[in-house]
Amino acid sequence: MRYKILAIIILVSFILISFASAQDKEQKEFSQNSEKWWLSAGIGGSHFGPCFSGGFTYNYNNSLFTVRYFQADEFNFNVEGQYDQPSLTCKEFGFLYGMSYVKNHGSLSLSAGISYVSGTDRGNLIAYHQFESINISTLGIPFEAKFRINIIGSIGVGGSWFGNINSTKSYTGGMFEISAGVL
Repeated sequence: MRYKILAIIILVSFILISFASAQDKEQKEFSQNSEKWWLSAGIGGSHFGPCFSGGFTYNYNNSLFTVRYFQADEFNFNVEGQYDQPSLTCKEFGFLYGMSYVKNHGSLSLSAGISYVSGTDRGNLIAYHQFESINISTLGIPFEAKFRINIIGSIGVGGSWFGNINSTKSYTGGMFEISAGVL
């Protein structure tokens, strides 16, 4: 587990450094108005089940400052009508810093930061469909890699790969997002 977390941190760090150095070479192509902001909302999936994400991002000279809220709750459905208990839940509130690369009507970005994660996970099996309840309440390192295409004026669509590295239950997932603001 420690090697997995270390590998993810090294990979994300390498990508951010490569992304930042490539961005310096392309800096002359960016517009003079480099101050932007947008709101985004998304739906997707993770270890905890279907998820929702909302955020506010401020972009200044292609440096991103993001406040993100993430929530996931396990979707329970089966013919039998009996579900594993406790249900999986996760909530995250985080602040991320990152870099973006903008070209024409599209953008790519990588961000990482700090967050507070709370929720419930399952431990060892106690009885049929009954598991130990593991409460999650910890600080974590959230990360995300996003792409966005502006479609109409200040409205864009895109996707992201996101995750959180923490001491209790690290997770990752994918998201489809809609964003609106001064892009």
